[in-house]
Amino acid sequence: MSDSRLNELLFKVFEISSLIWLFREREDILNFFCEKVSELEDCAGIVLRDITGVYGRGVVDCIYLSTEPKTIKIIAAKNCNCKAKREHDYLLICPTPQVTAYVFIKGVPCEITLQILKEIFFILSRALDNLEAFINLEIAINQLKSNLEYFYYLSDRLRNPLTGILVATELKDEIETEKAFRVIRECGLRIKKILNEMKQLEISTRKTLDSGKRILLFKN
Repeated sequence: MSDSRLNELLFKVFEISSLIWLFREREDILNFFCEKVSELEDCAGIVLRDITGVYGRGVVDCIYLSTEPKTIKIIAAKNCNCKAKREHDYLLICPTPQVTAYVFIKGVPCEITLQILKEIFFILSRALDNLEAFINLEIAINQLKSNLEYFYYLSDRLRNPLTGILVATELKDEIETEKAFRVIRECGLRIKKILNEMKQLEISTRKTLDSGKRILLFKN
């Protein structure tokens, strides 16, 4: 590989690894990645296959696009049986935890080129992992906000039955004892119901906090 091609590839790695973390939509990350890799002089085309669909630039109709191998493969173009005119000499298939990448390469790729391309794909996979963690953390934070607002609401609801008990206690000599007990009992049941809701809310909040902690540990 010439120095100019290697420099181009290294610059592209730097560009991708610097900018890919800025996107907040999965499709935007995948399209950005396809665009940047397709700009390489040695790249005849790229396809990314993930849970949301297929993304690509300079896509070639190749039988290997329907395969999802478990390990990295490098395939000579003569074995591809592409229907369209081939502009590539080799096909690199690189499965990652998030996507399967197919890169159509011009010329004979050297070991350095293949290794750098593999690293780029795992940067992509890590960026997608990071995005999922960010989204899940945002959901957890919103859930905590919602729980806190509902807790304040439940706390406010305690005021009426507590006030009812205080009033019934203060007026026990002025109203029938049985009526005072009935008011106190009804207010007590309302308080119990609210406290049960608070208990369930506490359990939900603890689960959300634990989930948030796991997400933060994963990101780090």
